[in-house]
Amino acid sequence: CRGRALADTRRTCTYQDETADAVVHHLVADLGFASLDTAPCDLVIDKLPLLNNSVVEALTWLGRRLGLDHAFWADPEGGFHWGPADEQQEAETIFTHGEDVLAWEPLPGNRRLLTVMGTSLWHSQVIEVGDSDGNTSRYFIEQVRHTAGIGDAGLRTQLWLWEVSST
Repeated sequence: CRGRALADTRRTCTYQDETADAVVHHLVADLGFASLDTAPCDLVIDKLPLLNNSVVEALTWLGRRLGLDHAFWADPEGGFHWGPADEQQEAETIFTHGEDVLAWEPLPGNRRLLTVMGTSLWHSQVIEVGDSDGNTSRYFIEQVRHTAGIGDAGLRTQLWLWEVSST
């Protein structure tokens, strides 16, 4: 996954009086992505000092400082994307407690960590998680980790999620 470069690359620099999209472009332009898809954003950040911070940290701080609901991710073709989270998209799949949910853990900030058998899901997709009574909730995927054979567990996918709606 080309997205690994976002976590592995560290930056030491200071951005001052720059637009958000210019900062994002500068942070990722030399990371070898096949394409860059950054949403125009003319909000100006007064100051963003980075001292050996990962690009993930820098993008997260930028979003928080400006109050943006933007997501960033690498797609299966190696392209980089940064823009508003599409929480209204169709759900890619539904998982059901007691059937295919292996682990369901609460995280700080009203987020969840879902572990299932290996899937082909990606960051910034929406899924549904249901219970045996037919109640479902929609979740936005903010991070994905695929593993194979760790602790003889076989292929697993971990999904870091935030809830976008429930029924």
